[in-house]
Amino acid sequence: MTRTMLSVLLGAGLVLGGCTTLPAPSAAEPASATSFPSAPGGELVIMGSLAYRARIALPESAVAVLEVRDLISGQVVAEQRIELKGKQVPVPMLLTVPNGALRADGDYEVRGGIKQGGQPVWVSAPVPLSQQAGTLQLGTVQLQPHEALAFASRLQCGDQQIDAGFKGDTMVLQAGQKRFALTQVRTASGAKYVADSDAQTWFWSKGQGGMLQLNGKQYPECTPVKQEVRGMNAAMLQGAEWRVVDAGPRPATLNFAPDGRITGVAGCNRYFGQYTQNGDALTFSQVAATRMGCDAAVMKQEAAFLKTLNQVQRFSIAADGTLTLHAGGAAAIVARR
Repeated sequence: MTRTMLSVLLGAGLVLGGCTTLPAPSAAEPASATSFPSAPGGELVIMGSLAYRARIALPESAVAVLEVRDLISGQVVAEQRIELKGKQVPVPMLLTVPNGALRADGDYEVRGGIKQGGQPVWVSAPVPLSQQAGTLQLGTVQLQPHEALAFASRLQCGDQQIDAGFKGDTMVLQAGQKRFALTQVRTASGAKYVADSDAQTWFWSKGQGGMLQLNGKQYPECTPVKQEVRGMNAAMLQGAEWRVVDAGPRPATLNFAPDGRITGVAGCNRYFGQYTQNGDALTFSQVAATRMGCDAAVMKQEAAFLKTLNQVQRFSIAADGTLTLHAGGAAAIVARR
């Protein structure tokens, strides 16, 4: 894959993951986490605060984020978002990961950051997550300015997801918690990059995909992962009606008006309310519905939809135009036009 072909845009829904260049903890300040007795109900409660040393004020629109990410699938398992509205660092954070959300054989990490306009501007180094329940005290999580990689791309190579981009002439490849700097070598076809620290780690780009080998283990062909559209704004939501997919016997709909009103059909009844959008942050308020009666299945579907709508925290739009409304780090409502 040439640099041009590598330019699959990384999405704002990938909050802090993907090809962000995360600073490694220095020897003087190792990333660490302290465990405490189990939280009620088998949940994992993660506490800490986000801060940075630079004397730079955050704008009113800044959003603080703390997330737990699955390193195998690349998906966000749980997250907390706080609209700062003029507040400055340090920002106290408290994230609850529901019981059962973390697999015993899974590989996870915690990281924090601050976003402006839906894009990360401050990010932390990742902290490996080794427990599934209890209380995790991160202390003060130090943030560094986000340095975006050029021509960043996300690829799926069998069960291994990677992010790749360029920093000058060097390819930077992230696979889980491992990061490699690769240099291009001469080949008969395609463009092959070999890790500076390990000749048994390489990426051979061909077209929009490529082949991957990590520490001597070769993976199936790598293919591009559908990415979310960057630069979220209200106009992307407005216009034609959205129809919820896989929503039961009577699919719900969403209509975003330019004046901040949300209307649609919840299943049986029509609903209406207000929405607030800032970057990829999206919330609903004052949602109410008419009181017609329908069969039990439709009413159950409607109740679930309206409950979820009130829990939405952000949205993303994939390259194929699919709208996803996220609640608590999970994909809650998926809709298409």
